[in-house]
Amino acid sequence: MIEGKTLERYRADALEWVAEQMPGGFFVYRSDEAQELIYINKAVCRIFGCETEEEFRKLTGNTFPGMVHPNDRRRVLSSIDRQIADEKNHNMDKVEYRIIRRDGSIRYIEDYGYNTETSDYGNVYYVFIADVTEERHAREAEAANRAKTAFLTNMSHDIRTPMNAIVGFTDLALLNLGDQDLIKDYLEKIKLSSEHLLLLINDVLEMSRIESGKMRLNEAPVHLVEVLDNLKSIIKEEVADKQQELVLDISKVTDEYISCDKLRLDQVLLNLVSNAVKYTPSGGKISLSVAQGTEGVDGRTAYLFRVKDNGMGMTPELASRVFEPFERGSTSTESGIQGSGLGLAITKRIVEMMEGSISLKTAPSEGSEFIVRLAFKTILPQNEGLPEEKGEHIQEDDFKGSRLLLVEDIMVNREIALAMLSIYGFKVEVACDGEEAVEKIKSLGADHFDAILMDIDMPKMNGYDATKAIRALPDAGAATLPILALTANAFAEDKQMALEAGMNAHIAKPIDRNSLIETLGRFLK
Repeated sequence: MIEGKTLERYRADALEWVAEQMPGGFFVYRSDEAQELIYINKAVCRIFGCETEEEFRKLTGNTFPGMVHPNDRRRVLSSIDRQIADEKNHNMDKVEYRIIRRDGSIRYIEDYGYNTETSDYGNVYYVFIADVTEERHAREAEAANRAKTAFLTNMSHDIRTPMNAIVGFTDLALLNLGDQDLIKDYLEKIKLSSEHLLLLINDVLEMSRIESGKMRLNEAPVHLVEVLDNLKSIIKEEVADKQQELVLDISKVTDEYISCDKLRLDQVLLNLVSNAVKYTPSGGKISLSVAQGTEGVDGRTAYLFRVKDNGMGMTPELASRVFEPFERGSTSTESGIQGSGLGLAITKRIVEMMEGSISLKTAPSEGSEFIVRLAFKTILPQNEGLPEEKGEHIQEDDFKGSRLLLVEDIMVNREIALAMLSIYGFKVEVACDGEEAVEKIKSLGADHFDAILMDIDMPKMNGYDATKAIRALPDAGAATLPILALTANAFAEDKQMALEAGMNAHIAKPIDRNSLIETLGRFLK
């Protein structure tokens, strides 16, 4: 029979033997302010990548908080405090957090702890831990796959809807060639559907570029008043159609001229305001306000953008994941609102690239407010003013006699461009690739043409190389001949590459006839 201290020693040895045989980690620490570690088993050392207990205690400072990743510490300790404070709770506390191993790698830990009182150490925590990194990654991958599957299902529906209109109304137009009014109605519906389809495709491509790290920022002087004016011009028809009120307020801005990527700032604000218009009923109110803060790091000044609406709002569950890619609150069939569900995810990624933050205040039936915090360098007012808008009232045959070289390798694209340009009186010659374009300039001379419309992706020689070759010709006119990119490479980075190659402007495909003619007008009128 075992008695007294011998029994206590036996129990302690038995407990230690059990703890060391456990496949997972087990440790004990004091529940006081210091939270000193009393005991750890060998599995804990293995989880942290330590060969000895001394290495582990040095790595963690011999405290439980020292075991937890700094960014997870507050959450974990709050969870433990709640468990201790709840006298009725006799269950083990469960929490998941990250750790930093001795080699610097990060792992995910599942932690089960229980607080109890002992005679020797006072209140202590008995804790069982396991490395669940692989399981967590598997869960995340499964959740991502489910989200992507749902997204692709929704996108399949949303893409087929405008495609059905395009195919269907085209077929109906061919069957009613004698009815001009009916054909005009069908063509207008085809145009609207094709524009919506293009928006869906652009969102998917934009998200792909952001996720792959291919998007870059290009800072330049920007006038915030111009940004808001452009936004109002773009959105005014949608607002008018729903009889909504749009209020733009820049009264709290002292420095209106800043340095930033205007295209991306436009995109962020347009995404947020467009979203507010979509989810606010007819007669509702949307506001965009800009307020200037104080100067901060690197001489940059804080700017606060608020987009607020009194629309349908969001549930807490939706609000918690609304910025995630491949997430959307409902299908377009359920909501009656078309879109890819990627707009807010794209917006958040752009804001983060600009080293800012975005947050959301919302509640069902109470509307939503998106708050974007950015910092820009302020600059002196620009004196040159806005470029003159030429080409707004261009009529047919306005360019009669103007000679263009159209460089395009795909026949259907040549046919579309030639038909559009012929309306305005252009005399157009064609080159089927960049190499042929360079040879035409060499043989006919740069002065033979008033401008070049240059595709980018072509066989033999691409548009960038062709432009560089033309600019390098000894012909004096080759240096100043307007060369305009006319290309399906439509991202901001593509525009920058075109300008760096020596081109004067960038026009994206699908070709917008008004944009094409207005751009040509800036160089030829």
